[in-house]
Amino acid sequence: MTGKKRSDPVRAVTLEEAFERLEFIVQELEGGQIPLEAAIEMFVEGMKLVEFCQKRLDEAEQKVQKVIRETNQRWTVEAFNPGSDDDETQGWRSDPGRGKNGI
Repeated sequence: MTGKKRSDPVRAVTLEEAFERLEFIVQELEGGQIPLEAAIEMFVEGMKLVEFCQKRLDEAEQKVQKVIRETNQRWTVEAFNPGSDDDETQGWRSDPGRGKNGI
């Protein structure tokens, strides 16, 4: 996908492809070696990709929350705190009387 020009940047791409293209766009724009018009076009494409990625991530979050809610009513969703000293399970808790992983 890198280096390809698209008429519709989000048509038939995966989330991973969109992130890859965004990385390329950022590198090109930060390099400062492209003409102004091309930079503007790339910026617009990047903004469309950001919107697409945010929508897909929001949809995924909603699906995960729904699955957890449907499979075990004792589970709750808490805000993820990336600065926490807790391990990768931080943000998901079950019954407070149980262990960290709900076991």
